[in-house]
Amino acid sequence: MTDPQWHGPQPGEGVILTLKSPPLPVSWARLAPPVIIVNGRPLPAPRQGRNSIPAPPGRYRIHVHLRYLVPARMGPADYDADVAAGQWTEVEYKPPLWTLGKGSLGPPRSATAG
Repeated sequence: MTDPQWHGPQPGEGVILTLKSPPLPVSWARLAPPVIIVNGRPLPAPRQGRNSIPAPPGRYRIHVHLRYLVPARMGPADYDADVAAGQWTEVEYKPPLWTLGKGSLGPPRSATAG
């Protein structure tokens, strides 16, 4: 797997990771801060919505979970994203409906887990 810290990406390539919230008016997932880890390295200050991760071509292991009390990692999900030269790869995370469920991470329009 490629490490984005070692090689500089060309303009316009990498991963766009969209963090979604459940459509419920009150949800645990809306209160829990997201954690994004790419190839074992946490991204600084991830947020709900679109997160741009510049990266050169290669395969990237993406892990997302929400920081919570019990369990400490709510809605964990993993995905291997392939970045092609000069392209952005779209990936979408949806948290579970229940705190003990798993999240959904993959191409956009992935089903809500949980």
